[in-house]
Amino acid sequence: MLRDLNTLWLTCVMGFVVVGCSTAKNYNETPVVNPNYDRYYGQPQSNPSNHGSNSDTFVSSIANDDWDTPQRSSSLELNPNAPDSYTVKKGDTLWDIAGKFLKHPWRWPEIWGNNREIKNPHLIYPGDVIRLENGMLSYNGRTLNSGNTMAADASTLKLKPRIRIERTQQSLIGEPINTLAAFTFWPKLLSADQINKAPYIVASQDNTLLIAPQQKIYVRNLRGAQVGQQWGVYHPSKKLNDPSSKRILGVEANLAGIIEINTPGELTTATVIESQREIQNGDRVFPLEDHTIQLHTAMTEPTHKVRADIISMLDANYLGGNRMVAVINKGAGQGIHEGYVLGVYAPGSVVLDPYQSRKGQYGTEQKQAVRLPPEKVANLVIFKTDRQVSYGLIMDASREVKNGYKIGNP
Repeated sequence: MLRDLNTLWLTCVMGFVVVGCSTAKNYNETPVVNPNYDRYYGQPQSNPSNHGSNSDTFVSSIANDDWDTPQRSSSLELNPNAPDSYTVKKGDTLWDIAGKFLKHPWRWPEIWGNNREIKNPHLIYPGDVIRLENGMLSYNGRTLNSGNTMAADASTLKLKPRIRIERTQQSLIGEPINTLAAFTFWPKLLSADQINKAPYIVASQDNTLLIAPQQKIYVRNLRGAQVGQQWGVYHPSKKLNDPSSKRILGVEANLAGIIEINTPGELTTATVIESQREIQNGDRVFPLEDHTIQLHTAMTEPTHKVRADIISMLDANYLGGNRMVAVINKGAGQGIHEGYVLGVYAPGSVVLDPYQSRKGQYGTEQKQAVRLPPEKVANLVIFKTDRQVSYGLIMDASREVKNGYKIGNP
């Protein structure tokens, strides 16, 4: 009996020591030092004004080309492997084409030359021949016409690349090239009330669980529909939460397919004419949206400071990569617009400082933990904005992109 009591006492003491040591270790763990790394998330680039400056007024008087895109203060960087010419092909994107010539593809309009028949640098077509001219003289960011070089200060003259486009009638047969041409899934962000009140698919003619194209379906509460109209079928997927405020921003609904109305009524009859994913009973029906404007939106760099978080990946749970879609917790209400190019930043890892340390609770020396600066890992081209969230296409990813990564200026 005494032996058992001694064993029990020893076990309790050892248990106390083990727990105590474990608790002390956690308690004395040095908090991670998180320096202010805001500047690492990019800053907006200033655009010099064309007004109120003597030098700008002087330049305007000696240089009068058709170049009216705002000039950037930083110099352009050409791709070191830039070709002398390139013929646009079907399937190209503007981002890829611009990347053949520039280190930063979104600065494409800045090398747009005097293309009198092609005014919009964001609308080019398969068959267009793009030629790089790396010998245009510029002065303070303005291209000089011949005969004006003597008027400018020679110390500020420099060679600036320009793009020329050769267009034939054959070029206009296809669709214009843009970054988002291949992207056809346009999600909606809806409230629970909007989803609950929306028309929905009751069943298919054959009462199958998964509904395929050319199948006939029956839709309830579809008011105002007309024969021949096309509507979108959306599948509610997941709630989007703001990591800062912890608020639910809405429910994401993904486009599952397109239906065409056959017979309107209490139970509207329609035919599935296209499907991007499985269509199921209970999926909601909404009017289709015309996204032509977004597809042809110019890529631009925001001139104001942008800070946001990636809160979701479209069609993925956690990881994303090139040509995948990320959702951020800032939208039109916070000044985000379609066409914005933003930077995606991975957080730096936590390391132990080899020299800095502190004394723990029991006088033990502990190394100081420090978080390293964030690193840019991709660009994000915004193609759709709601009031509180935006959707963007991941481009030029050097590694995987994850939920929780930060968004800043590129």
